[in-house]
Amino acid sequence: MKLKLTNTSATFLIAISLFVGARGLSDSLNKSSTMLSLGDSITAGTIAGWVGPQQIVSRIIGSDVLFPNPGANYFFNFQSTFSWATGQDIASHYVRLENALKRQSSLSHLYAINAAVQGQEFSHLPGQARFAVDRILEYNIGSIPYMTLLIGNNDICYYGEASEWLHARLKKYLNEAFDTLNRVQLEGKTRVLVSGLPPIWKLGSKKIREARSVLAVRCEWIRDRILGVCKRSLRWDTPEQEAWAKRQVITLNHWLSDWVKQANHRYPNFEFYFSDSLLHEEIRPNMLSSDCFHPNSEGQKNFAERLWNAQPWFR
Repeated sequence: MKLKLTNTSATFLIAISLFVGARGLSDSLNKSSTMLSLGDSITAGTIAGWVGPQQIVSRIIGSDVLFPNPGANYFFNFQSTFSWATGQDIASHYVRLENALKRQSSLSHLYAINAAVQGQEFSHLPGQARFAVDRILEYNIGSIPYMTLLIGNNDICYYGEASEWLHARLKKYLNEAFDTLNRVQLEGKTRVLVSGLPPIWKLGSKKIREARSVLAVRCEWIRDRILGVCKRSLRWDTPEQEAWAKRQVITLNHWLSDWVKQANHRYPNFEFYFSDSLLHEEIRPNMLSSDCFHPNSEGQKNFAERLWNAQPWFR
């Protein structure tokens, strides 16, 4: 006897299947922990690797543990592979956190939300927070034991100077983002590692500018003539100009540190910790991607190692 499905019954069965699948994923997430990351191109893993057939297939299929922000460029970000925060092909914080939680509890699986988008600045943080909240509510996520935040590089690059106007923006949009996240009821505290900016002024050193990238083209030519990125911080020739560029990064990191102190009182459901460990990172040509600006997989590994050793909660 053959079973013949009408269009109506087939549609009904498909709907039931989708509902059961979504319900199963929701239940699974609710029983597990989820990590959250906000930030810019560094956390999004922008140009951290090369897009080959394997990467294209993996992007079409998608990840079963990671929820990336759809605002991030589809092909040039490597959130699920090389991001220092959520990559699975390096010893990222996601990989290390999953191992740490499994040692501490009966964790079955760790999921991740990477809301970071290339090119974004402090003013985009509330939008990233809303994206995260939507995923938390959609999948009935019960707990977020750990969160990372690394942002501000584009603010320095776009606006050039760590002015009081930028300081006000930093506080305004960080508070708006965490006001949004704070409205969601989660189990336990969320521990938040706030990273200071890396030493982006070092990218203006002679060693980096004269390094060769794609087709043996000098980094200085790629950055200044083709891309034109972050010119005021990267194009310095005198010790005085270098000191000025360095001072902008250190000032912004100081503001982030001050905000963390205030946030620990303002948001009791979160525990914040600030680290400026990236500031002491040596920037070598072999750590940079083809644009001589973003960290490649090697640079992402170094960032992950430094920041993981800096956070005080998980080992």
